[in-house]
Amino acid sequence: MKYLRFARPLYWLPTISSSISGWLSTNPTFDWSLVVLLVVMVGPGLSGFAEAFNGLQDEDFDRESKQYKFFGISLAGGTGQLSKREILRNNAAWFILVLTGTSILISLYFGACTTLLCLTALSVGYLYSSSTVKLNRSEWFRQALLFLGYGPIAFFIGVSTGISDWNYLSHDQVFFSVMSGVMVVSVGVTSDVLDYTDNIKSGKRNIVTLYGPKMSLTVSTIISWLVLAITFAYSEAKVNLHQREVVLLLIVFLMFVRTKLLMNFQNPPVIIRSHLISIGIEILFPFVMVFNA
Repeated sequence: MKYLRFARPLYWLPTISSSISGWLSTNPTFDWSLVVLLVVMVGPGLSGFAEAFNGLQDEDFDRESKQYKFFGISLAGGTGQLSKREILRNNAAWFILVLTGTSILISLYFGACTTLLCLTALSVGYLYSSSTVKLNRSEWFRQALLFLGYGPIAFFIGVSTGISDWNYLSHDQVFFSVMSGVMVVSVGVTSDVLDYTDNIKSGKRNIVTLYGPKMSLTVSTIISWLVLAITFAYSEAKVNLHQREVVLLLIVFLMFVRTKLLMNFQNPPVIIRSHLISIGIEILFPFVMVFNA
């Protein structure tokens, strides 16, 4: 259980939903055995690797930062398990290797395209967190990696598991994968708001420390509403949305609640609630875009 917490399973869910959305865009009917393999590959495999590797690289930061948790699952500030010696560093490294191997082995079952995308996703996770990569000191580079990982890469991993001929790849799939990545990056800024004080103390640079919580949240809210509006307008012209009205209305409701909560962004409990809502939006958003390509 402690290793599961270390891999922060709550953050697997947006990647899983994006991949399932991609899979459904080429497979309108469920094959549960394949879906389970896909979920394991992108959940504990790829996302688990990214979260655990980030925790390993951020050990010093996590030692000093305040942990925000939801039912024992870390939301921000890291898990603190390495600094508290709950998990030994060598054991964490072996655990990360197991997650890496799991994702690669399952991707081999799906074929060469899925394996290539899986290796790309692992590389994105490494580049985002590795202390040896100088480029990730640029927050714009890190945001671009988040966009790729949660959006196009996750979506097309799902597509690759259900498509036999890439000539049938559509512009709609590319558009929706991009919108998914932009949505995750825009609403996910609440995580950095929770870490704002600790990031300032440690000298860690990100969007929130560069532009401040108020400006970051304002821009985040505007972009997320624009993404939802653009996606809805595009989908209405391309896709019959009547079967997805409930999902769409739920996202709109969550967006309104999040927008209202963020007006009181100085209050940590309010930010925690808004961050949980942000994760809910990230999970639901790809399913607005499911269509039969």
